[in-house]
Amino acid sequence: MNSSGPVRKTPRSNQFGSMLYEREVLALLVAIIMWVAFGLINPRFLTWAGITDIIFSSTVIAAGALGSSMVIIAGEWDLSVGSMLALQATIIALLASSNVVTNLFVMILVVIVIGMVLGFINGILVSFGGLSSIIVTIGTMFVYRGLCLIIAGGRWFTSLPAWLTSVGQVSTFGIRPSLIIILVLTAILSLFMSQTRLGLWIYALGGNENALRLKGINVRWVKVLVFCTTGVLVGVAALILAGQYGYVQTDIGYDYVMATIAAAIVGGTSAFGGRGRIGGAIIGALLIGIMKTGLVAINIPAQWYNVVLGILILLSMTREMLQKRT
Repeated sequence: MNSSGPVRKTPRSNQFGSMLYEREVLALLVAIIMWVAFGLINPRFLTWAGITDIIFSSTVIAAGALGSSMVIIAGEWDLSVGSMLALQATIIALLASSNVVTNLFVMILVVIVIGMVLGFINGILVSFGGLSSIIVTIGTMFVYRGLCLIIAGGRWFTSLPAWLTSVGQVSTFGIRPSLIIILVLTAILSLFMSQTRLGLWIYALGGNENALRLKGINVRWVKVLVFCTTGVLVGVAALILAGQYGYVQTDIGYDYVMATIAAAIVGGTSAFGGRGRIGGAIIGALLIGIMKTGLVAINIPAQWYNVVLGILILLSMTREMLQKRT
């Protein structure tokens, strides 16, 4: 019998959680530094009008980033979010412009239903089809994009009704409803992930799926729920997008998947699953919004946005790998 006292254990999980928190703080500092740097080149960037432009650019990314964070925390990936965004925005614009739906409340219900259906398809194929989430969502990415083009029939939807554009264009004291929507969703999802049993299962799913299964949890349906939630959040992003611009074109969303993944990972979500805070995705989305708006403000060609976005993902992934090894 060993009487030398209790065995001292290294709190690796606490260390890793602290690492993720540090990534959130770092992302916020980088966002502030980037905002000031762009402002020194173009002073308008530091004004309230410039801040409004940043929020305008960040909210659509933020909604999808919330969903991407949940999926990645659960140990999966969803590469179809860009096509889901385009498909749902097209359906929203079609229903609104043809007066099939004539008020915002009904449109929100439509968005929830369509988002759940698209996410359900992804979730069922991943959970019950035995396929990798990357393979499944690459396939549905093309399916959803094709459906978007078929539904649109080559049209762009312009002059959307005022009740729809009020989501993104009407402001009270400079604050648009889209920002309120994002903040409320962030609060709800943060509480859900941290304070409910189901939220903790999602973390456990990404950390050790087999252990969760051995406890008798039906992990398949937990995965389906995560993908359904992501579909709904992308639907919210599509609603905000249509409301902000007042028109919808079918070629939107091609870089959306990288933007939402970058926002999630830069904001502290572990690319290996099981770790991350939902609120961090909002910081990541803010950083990307500042970068996107700032490049335009200093007259750098839009093509550089994707280059910088890719570099952000690579730097975040490399930093996480190095910290895990140490």
